[in-house]
Amino acid sequence: MKKIDKKRLFERLNNLIKDYVVYAPKGKDFGKIEDTSEIKRESINVRLSPKQVFLPQEEALFTFKQGDIKVPENNEKYILFGIRPCDAKAIALLDKNFDTKDFPDPYYIDRRKNSILIAEACIEPESTCFCTAFGSGPFESKDADALIIDRGDYYLIDGNEKALSLFDGLLEDDGGEKILELKKKAEDSIKSPVVEGIDKKLSSMIDDPIWDEVSRKCITCGACTYLCPTCYCFDIQDVGKDDKYMRERVWDSCMFTVYTLEASGHNPRKEKEKRMRQRVMHKFNYYPFLYDEYGCVGCGRCIKYCPVNVDIRKIITKIMEV
Repeated sequence: MKKIDKKRLFERLNNLIKDYVVYAPKGKDFGKIEDTSEIKRESINVRLSPKQVFLPQEEALFTFKQGDIKVPENNEKYILFGIRPCDAKAIALLDKNFDTKDFPDPYYIDRRKNSILIAEACIEPESTCFCTAFGSGPFESKDADALIIDRGDYYLIDGNEKALSLFDGLLEDDGGEKILELKKKAEDSIKSPVVEGIDKKLSSMIDDPIWDEVSRKCITCGACTYLCPTCYCFDIQDVGKDDKYMRERVWDSCMFTVYTLEASGHNPRKEKEKRMRQRVMHKFNYYPFLYDEYGCVGCGRCIKYCPVNVDIRKIITKIMEV
């Protein structure tokens, strides 16, 4: 582990903005910056996750005009600075879905392969965090290219050559500073539900009355899925006028009534309890079946921003008690 002065790190980042598109926390949300003076944290984690860099909320797949089709090119290089370890893990989970041998998504892959993820450890996790439920933690570094730890006027930093080379000439010896106590304190502050075995348990709960119970106060606004760093449902639509059109991909949500509405008018998941079941099953049953990992990272956004206080941790606990 190395040590780097904050002021010098930010000066270097400002220089890197000439060659990279740099994203960082900007108050409540995560966005593109033109200068490091824009970097600001208002809470432990940003509201809108970094997945938007690789899977934009609205994205042009191609334009077409009188038979002439143009696919946009993307040669940008990206630095995602100050993401949390849970969001780095979420990106690793998205990789499993979009970067596959049989169905690779070129739009996602082009952005992802040209990116450097610099995660920042969570010294004081929020009350809504439960990342430790999934074998991760507030100081986890394996899914990022580098991990930084805020120590006041400087950061401790550790990472791979790709990330550390950005700061050549600025890295100093850490002096043997110990972080184990800091790490343990952060981990001990997190109260996580038990999830081990939930995937197998859910397989026999398709028609369980629990879904009516846990969805009763849900208003199906979709905030939980839009803010979730691992949700990737999208819709494809053609938009335009006259003779110029664009095919675009836009975020969608399994919590919306129209998500499963068929052209015939039939809707197999018209009732909200079925949509709640779909959301939970996807995270904790379908994803483990496909990729041997849960599709949740315990970031807590769906808890923090739910307007009616639906808490996924309580849903998990109820399922485990059935």
